[in-house]
Amino acid sequence: MTSLTEQMGQLKKQQYALAEKIKEEEERKLKESYTIERLEQLNNNQSESIKKYRSKDSNYRGKFELQQTNLMTNPRFQIILEILKRQNARIVELEAMIQSKNNEDKYDGESWNYA
Repeated sequence: MTSLTEQMGQLKKQQYALAEKIKEEEERKLKESYTIERLEQLNNNQSESIKKYRSKDSNYRGKFELQQTNLMTNPRFQIILEILKRQNARIVELEAMIQSKNNEDKYDGESWNYA
C-alpha cells in the first residue's frame, strides 16, 4: 500500500514538473513571437479600432474606453521590453567577442622572451 502511495506521489511530482516545462515552453514561444512586425500589427489594429469607435452620444470617450486603451497598450510594452532584452543580450555577446578578439590581437603582437 505504501508503495502505491509513494508511486502516486512521484507521479504527481512528475506531472507538476511536466506542467512547469510546458508552461515555460509556451512562454518561450510567445516571447520569440515578439517582433517589430507584431508590434506594428498591434499598433495598426488599435489605431483602426480607435478610428471606428463612437460612444453612444458621440462625445469624449469615457473611463471604460480609457481603461480598454490601457489594456491594449500593455502588450505593446511587453513586446518592446522583450525586443530590448534580446538586443541587449546580443550587444553583450558581441562586446565579449570584440573583447576576446582584442585580447588575442594584443598577445599576438608581443614577443614572449623569457630569457
